[in-house]
Amino acid sequence: MRSYLLISGATGGLGSEFVYDCARRGYDLFLTDQNTEINGFADFISRSFNVSVISKSCDLSSRQYRTEFFNYIKTEGYRFWGLINVAG
Repeated sequence: MRSYLLISGATGGLGSEFVYDCARRGYDLFLTDQNTEINGFADFISRSFNVSVISKSCDLSSRQYRTEFFNYIKTEGYRFWGLINVAG
């Protein structure tokens, strides 16, 4: 089973720099951000660096959205080997 590096706050200044750096290293990524344009950014990264990129928009400051986010991860069976938390 594929394992991902989770990056929160992925479309912001520092977050996107982490995304670029990790993609250059060949890491498969799971990106989240409250920005709803995350899917387009994820597609761009995947095509540009030939890595697997999953994305899910989420406002991590909201308990409801965090619960939905974690349920999505559990339901889909995603696994993570690391976390870079840049949200908030």
